[in-house]
Amino acid sequence: MYAIIKYIFNIHWYYNTLLYIRTSKNKKRVSQIKICGIICEYNPLHNGHIYQLQYARKKSDFVVCIMSGHFVQRGECAVFDKFSRAKAALLSGADAVFELPTVFAVQAAEYFALGGVLTAQELGCTQLCFGSESGDLAVLKARAQTPLPAQLKTRLKNGFSYGQALSSSNEQLLPNNMLGIEYLKAINKIGSTLIPLTLQRKTEFSSAQALRSALRNGADTEQMYPFTAKPLFWEQFFELIKYRILSTSTEELSNICGVSEGLEYKIKKECLAAQSLDELILRIKSKRYPYSRISRILCCALLNITKPLFSALLSEPPKVRLLGIKKEKLALLSLLTNYYSSPSAIKDPITASSAALDQYATQIYSLFSSLSGTEDFTLPFLKI
Repeated sequence: MYAIIKYIFNIHWYYNTLLYIRTSKNKKRVSQIKICGIICEYNPLHNGHIYQLQYARKKSDFVVCIMSGHFVQRGECAVFDKFSRAKAALLSGADAVFELPTVFAVQAAEYFALGGVLTAQELGCTQLCFGSESGDLAVLKARAQTPLPAQLKTRLKNGFSYGQALSSSNEQLLPNNMLGIEYLKAINKIGSTLIPLTLQRKTEFSSAQALRSALRNGADTEQMYPFTAKPLFWEQFFELIKYRILSTSTEELSNICGVSEGLEYKIKKECLAAQSLDELILRIKSKRYPYSRISRILCCALLNITKPLFSALLSEPPKVRLLGIKKEKLALLSLLTNYYSSPSAIKDPITASSAALDQYATQIYSLFSSLSGTEDFTLPFLKI
């Protein structure tokens, strides 16, 4: 009986929503529907993310997650596959989950943010919600509009990475503030109509990094969504990365995203001597090329993410894949644009290039996980 009542309610809600959308279009008031985008990784999803989803729910009519796939911004693999993480997001408060193209997901903060904002804008989101240590949108907006100070420019010229150059005891330059500033800069840069929202991060929630360490060490992960799959870690890819580098010419390696100033020669040289992924990164890293940047370069090398491909997809954002949606929120899809639900629906070459990379990333990920590698072609989008 409960199932029948729930089914009737969902059908009623669905057609009422469609009626509202049509009425709004007739009255040219469709913009009043608030669709909140969240650019995320959920690597892994935890209580802090659920808190953000609840906050976004209060501020909008729909909550849409734009989530990294099988490889993430730190330049490493996700600890759980994208299909499991999309399901977790839907069960934790998201209405729909779309895949952030891999080419953007593994970039440094500036381009990760730009790719995410472009995707949210093209999808049809009206708001963008992000967490920050500050929680003060006015402060972050002011920083996003302020030119780089002379001291920062000097530190960059002296070989510091962007993150190191920004390091300060000043609260607004803490990691999530920095990413929030990049979102705001991206909104300004492309003239986006997205309305930014920020909420202050709560210290009582474990960070995703702390939970990944706990997973690796078999420690307590109580604050994490209860994934059932075995976690996957970046060091498991070492031999494959090593093969990829050794089988790639220096000329080809110089064309990989992030490689510059002859770094391809050092990567090739150190690859022969390193006995682990951590050792390889430590051998290559320097003041100018910190650990995280080298890891991203190796990730781009593994996936063959080249500078021309990145530039092409940045100049003309591809359609993005729908990973999952709540059954009672299917009407949301009529409000959104620039997405596809199946590879067979792809018609344009830009999206085909992006989707091919996402599919290749799944195949690489499957070599070390329980996936078959064909899921991008065989799994329909999830309905919960």
